[in-house]
Amino acid sequence: MVENQRWTELADRLCAACTEPGVMPQPVADALAAMSLRIREIEPKRVLKSRSERSHLAPEKSCS
Repeated sequence: MVENQRWTELADRLCAACTEPGVMPQPVADALAAMSLRIREIEPKRVLKSRSERSHLAPEKSCS
C-alpha cells in the first residue's frame, strides 16, 4: 500500500488493527517505523530555502 500510495486504505487497515486501547500491535508499529524510515531517507535530499518549505513533507515520487 505504501508503494502504491494508497494512504486511505493503509490508514484504515492500521486503525482497524488497533483494537485494544493503549496497545499498538506489532504490525502497526512496524508499518509506522517503515514510514518513518522512508521520511528520513527522503527529507535530507530536499533543498529548502524558506521556513514554510521546511514545514512540508516532500511530494511522493512514482517508482515506475
